[in-house]
Amino acid sequence: MQAVLRVPGSGPGAARPRVVLCDDEAAIRTLYRRALRSYDVDLVDAADGERCLELVALLEPALVVLDLTLPGRGGFDLLPTICELSPATRVVVVSGLVTVSVVHEALALGATACVGKVQFVPQLRAMVRDLVR
Repeated sequence: MQAVLRVPGSGPGAARPRVVLCDDEAAIRTLYRRALRSYDVDLVDAADGERCLELVALLEPALVVLDLTLPGRGGFDLLPTICELSPATRVVVVSGLVTVSVVHEALALGATACVGKVQFVPQLRAMVRDLVR
């Protein structure tokens, strides 16, 4: 499911925060969408790193949820580019396996947080709730 893209500063939803959900697993993106369905945000999906970068450049989202393992370019490779394209964007790195070294690398590359996919849904709700206040 793909959300309707809105150009920044246009249309009735211009003030709504945008969230890019970047994960190659459709089921995970659907899980995140369901977790956020009650929030007034624009959700946009990206199934690979290149699409994620396109969306970040076009939309300058408030939040990017970035999986580490993606086809082509992985999350660690994308992270510095996302931060450069949209410095105000918060990037949360998610992974099936989170170790201390993964967290350190993600934070060093510009991530706001690094969390495991299993624990992430409640944290995602809290982050988005902060965006819409």
